[in-house]
Amino acid sequence: MKLTTLAFIVLLLSGCTSNKGLYDWKNYSETLYNYKKEPNNEKRTIHIKEINSIISEAEKKHKAVPPGLYAELAFYLLADGNKEGAIKNLELEKSHYPESTAFVNNLMRTL
Repeated sequence: MKLTTLAFIVLLLSGCTSNKGLYDWKNYSETLYNYKKEPNNEKRTIHIKEINSIISEAEKKHKAVPPGLYAELAFYLLADGNKEGAIKNLELEKSHYPESTAFVNNLMRTL
């Protein structure tokens, strides 16, 4: 009886452990906030570097890239005149998040 109770308590408490979440957003919110608060090339570059860092770290660790990051990166690449890179990232967004296909296809039609 005591062993069963102890096992139940251990099982119950193990469910309360910290769960970091499915995605690692790193400093995304902070860099985006700083860029939106004071839009300039330096803050934009810092935010884009953060996006690239999140993507590359997730890919290295074989973890999920947060939804929308490939598409956001595509937006910045397109704004910089890199249409090929933008299309590549939009395709990655679709392949990782098939539910975004209609949205991404509409974006790609405008390119």
